[in-house]
Amino acid sequence: MAIRRINDGYIDCLFGVDEQNDQYNITLPYRYRCSDLSIIQYVSYQQLGNGIEECADGSDELSNALNWYYFRCDYGEEYPCWVFRSAYIDKIDRVNSMQLPFHRYCDSVRDTTDGHDEKNCSQWVCPQDMHQCRTTGQCINKDDLCDGDFDCGNGEDELNCSAAKSRWILEAQCDNTKEHFCITQHFLINQTLHRPCIDYWKAGDEQLDCIGGRDERNVFVCLDHNILGDRFLCDNATKCLSHTVVCNGITDCYDQTDELICFWTRHNCSRNYFPCYDNKTCIPGRCLYKANCPNNENLFWCPNPYESNYRISKVRRRSNYLLFCGNVEFFNISAALVTGIPFKSISNPQFYGYCNRGFYLLSGNGKEPVCFCPPSFYGHRCQYDRLRVTIRIRFDRKHLSDLPPLLHVLVLLLHNRTFIIDHQRFIDIDEEFPQKHKAYLIYSYPNLSGNYSVQFQAYDGLELLSVWEYSINTIGILPVFQLAKILRFPDRSLPWRCPHNHCQNNGSCYMIVNNDENNYFCLCQSGWKGNLCTEPLKQNKCSLHALALDEDLCVCPYGYLPPHCFVRNTICEKQTSIFSSTNGICLPFSILPPHEYWYFHDSSKSDGSSKSMLMLNRRKPNEETFLLQLLKISQDYPKLRQQILIPKLTSFPITFIINSRDSVYNITLPETGLLYTYERQRDFVTVHLSMLYINCSNSLRNFTADLNSQPSQCKSISIRSPITLLNTFCWQSEDQSCFYSQNYICYCKMKTNRSECLTYEQRDVQCGHCLNQGYCIQGNLQNSSNFACVCPKCVLGDLCQFATSRFSIELEMLIEQTQGSRLHLLVPIVFFCFGMIFNTLEISTFMKQNARQAGAGLYLLINGFISQFVLVLLLTRVIYLIFVKQMTLSLITNQILCKSLPYLMTTFKNISMWLMSFVTVERALAVTWPLHSRMFRTPRFAKLVSIATLILLFSSLYMLIIEYKIVIRPDRSYISCVREIPSHKRIIIQYTSLAHQLIPFLLNFVAGSMVIINLGRSKAHSHQKPSRYKIAEQARQRADLLIGPFICFISALPQLIILFLDACNYEESTWFIYLTLTTFYISFIPQMITFFIYIIPSPTFKHVLLTETKFGLYLSKFIHVKKPTVAN
Repeated sequence: MAIRRINDGYIDCLFGVDEQNDQYNITLPYRYRCSDLSIIQYVSYQQLGNGIEECADGSDELSNALNWYYFRCDYGEEYPCWVFRSAYIDKIDRVNSMQLPFHRYCDSVRDTTDGHDEKNCSQWVCPQDMHQCRTTGQCINKDDLCDGDFDCGNGEDELNCSAAKSRWILEAQCDNTKEHFCITQHFLINQTLHRPCIDYWKAGDEQLDCIGGRDERNVFVCLDHNILGDRFLCDNATKCLSHTVVCNGITDCYDQTDELICFWTRHNCSRNYFPCYDNKTCIPGRCLYKANCPNNENLFWCPNPYESNYRISKVRRRSNYLLFCGNVEFFNISAALVTGIPFKSISNPQFYGYCNRGFYLLSGNGKEPVCFCPPSFYGHRCQYDRLRVTIRIRFDRKHLSDLPPLLHVLVLLLHNRTFIIDHQRFIDIDEEFPQKHKAYLIYSYPNLSGNYSVQFQAYDGLELLSVWEYSINTIGILPVFQLAKILRFPDRSLPWRCPHNHCQNNGSCYMIVNNDENNYFCLCQSGWKGNLCTEPLKQNKCSLHALALDEDLCVCPYGYLPPHCFVRNTICEKQTSIFSSTNGICLPFSILPPHEYWYFHDSSKSDGSSKSMLMLNRRKPNEETFLLQLLKISQDYPKLRQQILIPKLTSFPITFIINSRDSVYNITLPETGLLYTYERQRDFVTVHLSMLYINCSNSLRNFTADLNSQPSQCKSISIRSPITLLNTFCWQSEDQSCFYSQNYICYCKMKTNRSECLTYEQRDVQCGHCLNQGYCIQGNLQNSSNFACVCPKCVLGDLCQFATSRFSIELEMLIEQTQGSRLHLLVPIVFFCFGMIFNTLEISTFMKQNARQAGAGLYLLINGFISQFVLVLLLTRVIYLIFVKQMTLSLITNQILCKSLPYLMTTFKNISMWLMSFVTVERALAVTWPLHSRMFRTPRFAKLVSIATLILLFSSLYMLIIEYKIVIRPDRSYISCVREIPSHKRIIIQYTSLAHQLIPFLLNFVAGSMVIINLGRSKAHSHQKPSRYKIAEQARQRADLLIGPFICFISALPQLIILFLDACNYEESTWFIYLTLTTFYISFIPQMITFFIYIIPSPTFKHVLLTETKFGLYLSKFIHVKKPTVAN
């Protein structure tokens, strides 16, 4: 038994053990929980509204939300099917949140269990062609007035009516202008003192005044969850009986009211005869309309003879289409039976079942049957099962809209992916409801050791589009294996070729869709076969224009038939005149049996008379993406006929061809056009809905919408607003255009100020590909790659993958915003080459012991290596970001590069800045406290500080590895490397980034200033001169101590200024992007010129360079080297 049937409220097993099993919980998807919460009971969605009450409370037929009969999934693409399919999948309970269609409210028919849809209707505005009940406000057809039925809740539609000929004469005692006929308890007691009448306003007030509940026929609900109607109510409103038990001579009610209501003294009549009021006449039964009593009392309490159930014609109301539009053209479809074809029976009853699963034909003498077996059986009487693999597949084309309408599919049973055991062919056609295909792959008892698999190849003529492959592990174990799959095409352009061609002998390499990146398929050139096209194809039976996969396996072009593609399928050529006259295209099948073809209507070949066009005008391009929806009203719920994405910065006017044909090519124009526009806010995106047009005619016509003046945006109504607010909105609001709530979209009819609403949920609008609170808009539903992202302010990128903020500059965002121009390579290449030369000189200088007498030499030696490594990382990172969309790298390689490059570059760049600040600090200590700071200026201390700095920065910036990630577009056209910072960590990360840039900058500035000031004061004190002159003099003399801090200060200052600006305020400014990029590159200048800022100004370091390095010794041949007189 299926698990879904356990604990579902129905006893399926003996003693009900399936309902007493605590090991399983009922699964919510595809199950509806009955409304009565006192019991746990579930039903399948397929059982909703089927006319059978599976729920004990009947909520599977009539719930407090809606009448499920009008919400059934009968066709795959209808709105109810989408609701049922998507229920709970995205954690939204769509089924239980469904609302009754707007036009089902206040229409005099109860569509909910509690009847709230027919209450509070006093302010309801009815359509012009309908009658509104004065008291209740309900809307009824004008034809229903004076028809004998209570259509208004209190029956006021039956007042002021001419006397019916078939009416009981006793009813004439009532005032037809304000009273209803009603046999009350008082009337039964004394017919002289009391009349059988009540005031009409007492009807439908949920108070029983008439015997049998006749006054509450439209209000009272019986135990079977249906209204009372023509039934008889008795026994303190606990029993509802059929009208046939009234006055039948048998007491069915405990209180006997079913017989007491015929209050006259009845004489004896034969069985099944009804005694009339005159105590003389007997007629054969009540409610027969053939023989009546003299006063027609036999017609009392009889249903409408023209309806099978109470008010059934009123329940079968017109659809929302008629109410929403009111102007319809009907198209008739006729079919004719083929007649006049003689046939002869060739069956013989004595041979029934002779061929088991097959069929038989009699041999030439007409006596001996010959069996023809299906593929799954064999034997002279089809008595044996074949060893087979049963294939059941369906293609999912929704991800790609540019697939050919006709695909030839080849299915192969393979051994070790090389030897073909069996194959089958079939055709897949692009249809609204995809076809399921079934095939058998036959094999003998396996005598081959190895792996078995089933491979699917989809061809467009001779072009291979896609390949799927599935392993089979049960061959040799089970006699029959079934493979059921949905084959989905990849979200990318087809065919999907391998990044690297693994095939030999000029074979073509294709990726296998459903497997990992290491599995591929080789399509071999003529004369070769095998897994890698390494085996020669010695024999080839295929025609020259065919594709030979094996000696006897050929792929035929369009119009040629297997097995060897020599025979043509000429069916389309024979019917050219038919197809050309209907603007159709005929595609012949390349499978057996012959003469099969497929015809489809080609709208591109149609003339203008068979097209409907929609033109949109706008003075300037749209700043953000637009979404256009065309809705076809199908019964009660609209169906999405067409969805079009209008990218941002589109130049207007633009024209679209309206899809005016349904699945069977009938012309049915979508009645409603909706336009979604989007507005960027600081942290979210605002959605605006506008109604472009309403077209209530199937006549082909063109539409033009001026987006400068129209359409006005529809007003959003609170989801908690009562349904009456929607109906009265048009005459209560000054803005009489359109409005919408969570479940309805409405427009105002200008003549009546009435709201016309469609049950509508904004489905199929959003997708889930955007990051950072971006709003993902889905375009063509048949193409998942047709989407656009509208980003909140401060978020950039086509997937909203870059979030701008203070204190952080992302190179990925800057390159993306400048379209990834290759000119970006110029600066990193120059920096790399320049740094390679001078960082090498710096390293060779500080590798000498004389340059590392103090800690500053060790700092600068380490900095030389790190600076050049930073420039290498910068160049590598820029190359990667520019070419990542063009390179074919594995996902793991992309992840490693995306995460490691920014992490290493940022960390080592910060380490370099810290090391240069340590040099300045050490010099400041030497000037300020020359004796006390000696231990802090040793190489040993510098080594410890360098190691601590490495550990500290690598650990403090490790979050970069987590934050950087790969973002892959759904169509896999390219990937992006982005940094995603969690909102709760954003402030910490921003200030950490600021600290690593600001603190070294301040150390350089303060320490350099201390060096000059202390030296100046010292000289001024010894020479007894003003300090300011000596400070200025020392600044000139010891410029070597200030050049490093000063250049570090100048290079970091622009970026610090940019960091303190809110980039969000300048995101649309191109100059700001290029300015930010310039400051980013300027910040790398110190890593390129440390040779000039620390070696050239220093006499000591310069002397080491010129006297101890190979470059210096070579250079000293041309210049005179002086011995330094001061320390570094």
